[in-house]
Amino acid sequence: MKILVTDGGYKNSLAVVRSLGKEHEVTVLYSRPYDLTVHSKFVSSFVKVDASTVSDVKKYGQFLVNLVKKRNFDFLLPVGLKSNLAVSYFKEELEKHVNIVISDWSSMRIAYNKDLMTKVTRKLNIPVPETIELNEPKNPQDLSFPLVLKASDDSGGFVRYASSKVEFTEAYNYLRSKSSTKIIVQEYIVGEGCGFFGVFKNGRPVAVFMHRRVKEFPITGGPSAVAESYYNRKLLNYGLKLARYLKWSGPIMFEFKHRTKQDEFYLIEANPKLWGSLDLTITADVDVPKILLNLGTKNKVEHSFSYKKIRFMWVFPDEILVVLSNPKKELHEFVSLIKSPLTVTNIDLSDPVPMLLQLLMTFKNGIKVMIDTKYRFPHGNPEV
Repeated sequence: MKILVTDGGYKNSLAVVRSLGKEHEVTVLYSRPYDLTVHSKFVSSFVKVDASTVSDVKKYGQFLVNLVKKRNFDFLLPVGLKSNLAVSYFKEELEKHVNIVISDWSSMRIAYNKDLMTKVTRKLNIPVPETIELNEPKNPQDLSFPLVLKASDDSGGFVRYASSKVEFTEAYNYLRSKSSTKIIVQEYIVGEGCGFFGVFKNGRPVAVFMHRRVKEFPITGGPSAVAESYYNRKLLNYGLKLARYLKWSGPIMFEFKHRTKQDEFYLIEANPKLWGSLDLTITADVDVPKILLNLGTKNKVEHSFSYKKIRFMWVFPDEILVVLSNPKKELHEFVSLIKSPLTVTNIDLSDPVPMLLQLLMTFKNGIKVMIDTKYRFPHGNPEV
C-alpha cells in the first residue's frame, strides 16, 4: 500500500516508517533537509511542507487535502499534534480521498485543550492537580509554590514552572506572549511519570499499553530518555474511562503522575496523537502503526491487550544529554541500565543514516547542556 506519514523530524515518525516501510511504500512529509525520517532506508519518497504551513491548522489541513487529491495514497498517518489537529479538522474532506483513523473535531478540540480536559477529568472523578484558570498574573492564593503554568498550544514548549512570585509573573507573561489559549496554573505533583496509551475506535479499545518513565530530558518534562513497559489496573481503568467519554478514534496518550505513597494517579495532560516513546510500544509487541493501518484500511485487526516487559533507552540523543547534565549522578546509572538484559536501545545499525544524524544532534545539544543551565531546565526548575 501507499502510505503518507507526517512530521519527518520526529523520532516516533522514524518508528512508524521502520514498522511500515518494510512491506509498504511510505512517503514522508518533512520541513527540513536534516529531518531524521527523510534519511531512513525504509522511505520511498518525500514531500516538503513549509514549517509556517504546519503551524497553521487550517492552512496545513488544506495542504493535506490538496496533496491526497493529487496522489493516490491508501492511508494517511498523522504523527505530530498539529498534524492530528489538521487531519481531524478536515476529516470529512480527507476521507473522500484517503483512509484515516482520527477522532471528530468535537472530541479532538477537548483532548488537546488542557483546560477542557481538566474539566472532563473532574467530571469523571479522576484525580487531577489543583487547577485555576488565570486571567491575570496574580498569584493564586489557595495554591503554594512550586506551581506549573500551562497553555494548550503544544506540550513541552508551553509549560513553565514557578518557585516564586517573580518566576510566576515571568512565566505568565511568557506564555501569554506566545499562546492564544487560556493559561492555567496547577499544583506541582511530585511522583513518577506514567503513561496510558491506546488505539481506539469510537471509544472502544483496539490496543492498550502502559509505561513508566525512568528518565526524561529535559528532566523537568520532555521526551523519555528511558522508559519501561508497565501495568497498573487503576491506570488502565482511568485511561479507558477517558477514551470512552471522548468516544475516541485513533491513538491517544494520557500522561499521569503517580504518587506512590497514596497509590494515586493524577492526570497531567492528554496527547491526542502518537506518543514519543512509540519505539518502546512496538518493541514490546504492540505494533501500533500496523494496527492503525489495518484499522484504517478495513483489514483484519488483531486486538492487542498484552505486551512484553522491557525497558527502552533512547541513547542518542536523549539519554546522553541526561548523563551530560549531571555526570556524577547519571553515568553509573547509565552503565547499569544499558547492561541490563531488559534494556533495548535505539541504536539501529540496519538503518544507519538516521542514527548518524542522532549522533550529530547529541554532539550539538550536548555542548548546550554542559554550558547553559537554561537548556537543562527550559521550563524552570521546580525543585530549586
